[in-house]
Amino acid sequence: MVLLGWRLWETGQEAVGWLADGPTDLQLAALAGGMGVPILVGAAWLTVRALARPADVSLDPPTRDDVEGTAARLALPVVLATPAQS
Repeated sequence: MVLLGWRLWETGQEAVGWLADGPTDLQLAALAGGMGVPILVGAAWLTVRALARPADVSLDPPTRDDVEGTAARLALPVVLATPAQS
């Protein structure tokens, strides 16, 4: 935890110096783009955790009803997440 805190401090110091040296609009755009990566990784992690099987569920092969229930639950999010083809 100390190492993470030290690294965040160093990164913050670099970012402040970087912002002070250059054109602010370009620097802020680059900083926002760099923050996009951890945000997208966090969103993907949360999505996988939400869709993962609970730990108390047995690992037996799924039945037809299990597959149908999962498909019905995930159909709308998958359709909405798929880009439209022209």
